[in-house]
Amino acid sequence: MTHKRVLVPAALHAELTEYTNLIRVLRTSRTLDLTSHLLEHAAQQRQEEDNDEREDAGKGKGSGGGRTRDTWTPWPLLDFPVPEWRFDEEMKVLGDTVLRQITHRDVQANSQVDADNDDGEGEEDTELNPLSPQSTRLLVEHLASFLVRILNLMADQRPSTAGSMQNRLWAMNWQDVMSTLAVHGAVDQGVLTRAEKRLARIYGASDSRAIERMRVAAAARSKFEGAISRHDDVMLQPPIHRPPKRRKKKERRVVSKATINSDTDDDDDDEALV
Repeated sequence: MTHKRVLVPAALHAELTEYTNLIRVLRTSRTLDLTSHLLEHAAQQRQEEDNDEREDAGKGKGSGGGRTRDTWTPWPLLDFPVPEWRFDEEMKVLGDTVLRQITHRDVQANSQVDADNDDGEGEEDTELNPLSPQSTRLLVEHLASFLVRILNLMADQRPSTAGSMQNRLWAMNWQDVMSTLAVHGAVDQGVLTRAEKRLARIYGASDSRAIERMRVAAAARSKFEGAISRHDDVMLQPPIHRPPKRRKKKERRVVSKATINSDTDDDDDDEALV
């Protein structure tokens, strides 16, 4: 029994051909992409290592014999308990608190200016509208990116060592965090100063002089900017074209023949008198 081949229209045949070529190109590009193969291999290798560690831990617990070494360091910072509130909720509360403080300060300033015209109206407490969802979302995204930058700076301070050497590295404390932020200039000097004062009340005084060095560097930078700011306008002005100086030609004394003859006659007369 023979099967007849179905004729495909030319337009559909061209479209199917394009789809086939596209799939072939995608498959070829994926095959030649070295990054995807490396990531897949690394993920498989990491999963195999985790499985081996779990098996070794299970054998150690079952046998009750050998002692396993703790060579696992999850993060360079000290361990802390899991927070009860989410990050966006905490940032929203902080944003509302700061907004309330700023509004209260502005109201006090306006009440002092208009104290003569107020007849008891300043005693009423002004209602504060909380942050809108759009403002809260933007604030959370900005603070999350800022927190990621700080954590990246902390991770960059760890030296690149083997896995078996990670347990020999000490964890960072709050003084190391403050010093790192001061050196990289990731946080304003005033914020670091206030944070150091609050942490010093809890954990004790700090021996770090990172903020003092930051203050000295800022003073030197402002002094340098003040010195070069005087010449900013001069650098933007077009250069003044001055013509080159011409050398003065030396005047040559021209002696006429009559002068020469008179000089010779004078010399002859002097000799005759002698």
